[in-house]
Amino acid sequence: MLRRSAEATVLAAFFAGTLLAGCSSSSDPAVAHADFDLDWDDGEIIVIALDDVRSFDAAALVAPDGSEIAAFQIDRDREISRDAVQPSVGTGVSGGSGGFGVGVGLSFPLGNDDPDEIGYRSVAKIRVPDMPAYRAGWQDWVLRIHQPAEDIWNERTLELPAPEPPG
Repeated sequence: MLRRSAEATVLAAFFAGTLLAGCSSSSDPAVAHADFDLDWDDGEIIVIALDDVRSFDAAALVAPDGSEIAAFQIDRDREISRDAVQPSVGTGVSGGSGGFGVGVGLSFPLGNDDPDEIGYRSVAKIRVPDMPAYRAGWQDWVLRIHQPAEDIWNERTLELPAPEPPG
């Protein structure tokens, strides 16, 4: 009887672990802050760019008081990277007891078995409404980026440190 109880406990733990693993938020790695390119346009517009397998659909600059300045423009371009398949030329030299030979070979690929990678180039623009206030305390501001769900489990909202104002 004790052995069956132990087996039941192990089995229950296995199923619970499997269930929790299936409910995890995402199987793909999270986007790191370093993946974002932050820049300035016209000295008062923050430009946020990301090349990733997922796009983002919202971006905002969050002030220290919690108020948000939403992006006035978000562009999302779908990009498909295809492996470049090109003809190649090769040469060879062989020799042995039976003689000596030189050869030239040409290779023309007929197809590519590798699947294309689909990604997105997302670019958002946020106008800073009060640059003197931003310059005075930019370290207390953050950027909030929203990536929509690919399925019901992996919607994300990321916060990044706001960029230093231009010189």
